[in-house]
Amino acid sequence: MTETYEFLNNVPVNQQIYRTLRQDIVTCAIPPGALLSEKDISSRFNVSRQPVREAFIKLAEAGLVQVLPQRGTFVMKISAKRVADG
Repeated sequence: MTETYEFLNNVPVNQQIYRTLRQDIVTCAIPPGALLSEKDISSRFNVSRQPVREAFIKLAEAGLVQVLPQRGTFVMKISAKRVADG
C-alpha cells in the first residue's frame, strides 16, 4: 500500500489507527478471516508497533478481531446470528 496517512494532532495515533482499521473491516476492505500483521500495519501507517497493538486490543474488545497468542490477529468472520442481533 502506498497510501500516506496524515494524523490529526488532537487525537491519539492509536485511536486514529483503530478507526481506520475498523472502517476497513466493516466495509470488508479487509476481508473476514484475514490475518493482520503488526509489522504490516505499522508500515502502512508509518508508526511503531505500540499504537498498532493498542488498536488491535480495542478491535478485539469490539469483537472485530481475534488475537491468538503465538499465531496472530485475525479479522472475525461474520455470523448470521450477530447480524440478526445487530
